[in-house]
Amino acid sequence: MKKLLFSFMAIAVATLALSSCVFNAITPEGEYTSKSYELPTFENIYVSSGMELILTQDSTVSVKVETYENIHEYINVEVVDNTLRLSKDLEVSFRNAEIKVYVNIASLDEIEASSGSHLNLTAGWVAEELDIDMSSGSSAQGNIEIKEFSLKMSSGSDATFSGKAEKFTLGSSSGSTLNAFDLEAINCSADLSSGSYAEVFATGFLYAESSSGASIKYKGTSQIEVKTGSGGSVNRAE
Repeated sequence: MKKLLFSFMAIAVATLALSSCVFNAITPEGEYTSKSYELPTFENIYVSSGMELILTQDSTVSVKVETYENIHEYINVEVVDNTLRLSKDLEVSFRNAEIKVYVNIASLDEIEASSGSHLNLTAGWVAEELDIDMSSGSSAQGNIEIKEFSLKMSSGSDATFSGKAEKFTLGSSSGSTLNAFDLEAINCSADLSSGSYAEVFATGFLYAESSSGASIKYKGTSQIEVKTGSGGSVNRAE
């Protein structure tokens, strides 16, 4: 009898836990509309939930979200600790809802993209420094001119960059992919692991470290230091 009661209680707890994880699936309806936000100043951006962040460098700061009429109420746009946070309500999921966030700003310190979001810097970005952190299937595309550019990638993220950098630092893991033959760096440091792949271009010095099945292909450098282990590889591109 005690065993039966214990089994019943265990099933009840498991059912309650599963029910708390059920999402309200929202289907896009209505017209595709825009909503502008008046916000405090910020120096960083965090974007998630499959949104596309479209950045334009401009002295006048503005933030605008474009999506379907019934989706806007579930989008969270707020500034917390100098960071513009772009996310959705935790209890909902969207069915093929296109969400674009247009941000105009003169400068940023750091951008973090996660959960299938997309970072669009194709309009160009010029800066002394910029850090980008990508994870969980996020993607990025950009044309940049940055003195010190730092890029961290993990969990299947994907990025393509072109332009110029004096110092480019790359850390990539867990099946992430970088296409950056068109990003001309003077000095580049690339540290890859766990099946990740990167294409880099350095005209001065390249430090390339690859392990656990990761692969680095490089162009343009005359000085290089290589460290490999556990099936990692570093090769000059043909």
